[in-house]
Amino acid sequence: MTDKAEHRQRSRFDEVIGQTIGYAGLGTFMGGLLVLSYQCVLWLRDGAWTPLELQLVWHWSGRNPPAVEWQGVQKIIDWFLFSPLSGFLVGLGIILAWLGMVTIERAQNRALAEEKKQARK
Repeated sequence: MTDKAEHRQRSRFDEVIGQTIGYAGLGTFMGGLLVLSYQCVLWLRDGAWTPLELQLVWHWSGRNPPAVEWQGVQKIIDWFLFSPLSGFLVGLGIILAWLGMVTIERAQNRALAEEKKQARK
């Protein structure tokens, strides 16, 4: 394979990876909105807010939450596990979507730089 074809293939591969990360971020973001919507429906029905925390994912997967001997580390783990599931999913979705966009942009910039480099030769 020629050097130009290798760079084009690498850029295309990076773009596909970026799109995959971006779509995973979009799906995660939408999942967070669905969880929040479900909580709103429960609130409208029951008249009381039903907290859904990240620790539920651990319980649904059949695992016990991690436990460590260090008290400070355990407090950080507990704080993380007792954070709202919807907020975690929305935040993670935004981060993943941003990473996907950055990956795509870098791949396109790399391809453009390579084309300019090839045009100068």
